Amino acid sequence: MKYKMYSKIRLTTDRYKDNGVGKGTCGIIMNIYDETSFEVHFLDNKGETSNIYFAVTEKDIELV
Repeated sequence: MKYKMYSKIRLTTDRYKDNGVGKGTCGIIMNIYDETSFEVHFLDNKGETSNIYFAVTEKDIELV
């Protein structure tokens, strides 16, 4: 599997803009639901953990 717990990722889409994060936002995988969906805790512009987290699909992220 390409993605593992605590992998740092970056969004490759603006699909989640309504959730407060856009393309290029980085986050950390905190839970793996299956091989294609993950709970991500997103980082703020200082690189620190924000209060924004939700599930994303593999097609919307890339490893950093």
